[in-house]
Amino acid sequence: MRYSFTRRSGTTRLAANPLLVAAVISLMGVIVRLSLLSVPGHLGGLTEYDDGVYFGAALKLVNGVFPYKDYVLVQPPGIALLLSPVALLAKFIGSDGGLSVARIVTVLVDGLNIFLVGKIVRSRGIVAVLAGCGFMAFYSQAIVSSATVLLEPYMNLFCLLAVYFALGDGSENFSNRRLLISGIFIGIAGSIKSWAIVPAIFLGLILLISLKSGKLRSITGYIGGIVLGFGVVTLPFILVDGYGFFHDVISVQLARVPGQRVSVWTRLNELTGSAPLEWLIGHHREVTIFLSLVMVLVIVVAIKNVVSHWSSLGAFAVVTAIGVTAVLFYPNDFYYHYPDFLAPYFAISLAVAADSVRSWRVRSSELKAPALLLMGALYLLVFVADFVFEINAAPAPVPSRLAQGVIPKGACVVSDEVSLLIESNRFYANSANCPILIDSYGTALSLSDGLTIDGGASHSTVVDRFWLSEMKAAEYLWLSPQNQRRLGWSSGNLRYLKSHFIEVTSSRYLGKIYRKI
Repeated sequence: MRYSFTRRSGTTRLAANPLLVAAVISLMGVIVRLSLLSVPGHLGGLTEYDDGVYFGAALKLVNGVFPYKDYVLVQPPGIALLLSPVALLAKFIGSDGGLSVARIVTVLVDGLNIFLVGKIVRSRGIVAVLAGCGFMAFYSQAIVSSATVLLEPYMNLFCLLAVYFALGDGSENFSNRRLLISGIFIGIAGSIKSWAIVPAIFLGLILLISLKSGKLRSITGYIGGIVLGFGVVTLPFILVDGYGFFHDVISVQLARVPGQRVSVWTRLNELTGSAPLEWLIGHHREVTIFLSLVMVLVIVVAIKNVVSHWSSLGAFAVVTAIGVTAVLFYPNDFYYHYPDFLAPYFAISLAVAADSVRSWRVRSSELKAPALLLMGALYLLVFVADFVFEINAAPAPVPSRLAQGVIPKGACVVSDEVSLLIESNRFYANSANCPILIDSYGTALSLSDGLTIDGGASHSTVVDRFWLSEMKAAEYLWLSPQNQRRLGWSSGNLRYLKSHFIEVTSSRYLGKIYRKI
């Protein structure tokens, strides 16, 4: 018997290894995200409010100071626990260096998310991997959401792990062990951000539809895993202060009354991730409308594919993408990082839609290499465009430059934006009596039972008295330019500020620093 050996081109070998393709695209996505951190100030400067809250909670936790008991935190404790190793490192490199490390870690976590999407859809072929990973890598809202410490990349990581163990191997064997592990991961995701309940519910529904009658009891493993994953993370905090936990994380969020509603147009603009394309060609409204139509078309094609060739993964991705979109349009509040919650499920839906390529009546193997090269060239073009867009971001202000020589280390400083203290290495106070204010916005919510300052908390006597007590205990105040949206400024509190503090320095972007007289 004779055997013939033929040499395969590099493109063909690449196509035969979807995970290698996923790894390459993940690396490209990480490079784009690091390019944003390379912009002056974006690694060690002020770029976000929330990152200080989450990393500040981790810094306090490793020193035995618990959220809910010792200070207000209106998010679950998972992120503080995940960042605690970096917070321990910050003891040696400073809180500013620790936050810089945490930002790099978040980029790497999102790089892993890109790869996980490829691993989940790999059985659908190279085109599906290119589509799903490509969207995750170059979606602008995913890029900016992973450039500092925000909840969405970490929540997405554990949700994607849950999807992989439940649906992602392509066999749909739904073993008890895999469903238990899936439930544990999605429970951990819920301990990071409560939004994880959306994919948790839809994954459970799809499992109920897909499981054969003899295996329906396997769903109990999935549900038990959710309880276990969520409970392991949150139980220590509940034991320390159960009332504080349920009040801050659940009651306050359910009763939340925000201010003015964010417009539909703003949400569409952010959800489509149109910023790089608008920057490149202009025509903002037209680009947003076009990309909105493209996203709708992708979902329609994915639905058609699921209807004609049922798959649990495809059905889950489509219904979850639709459900998440509905959730993002519901509340009054909307922030630029919210669309990253949609990213994994739309990416998998895009991969399912791209899987329709299999039904094309093109059988010529000679077309495979040129087609893959063309897609590779397109991805390289998008990569370069995203890279250039990110490195042209505006520089960020560096708080340490304002605080240096003004606030001595170890002084008791209170600020409405704790990121300012962390990034200037003025987070820790020598005095044990220094008040703890990690989240001024969330504290106003908690003390007013769900009202934001814009939504009525500014008239709350409880919020007013709290802020007065903070000022009385502080040696220095650092008020950000946004302090009026977070603090209770009654006429009495303003009088106390003017009579007991003197302004020592100020900055347009970093606010004003006051010293007690």
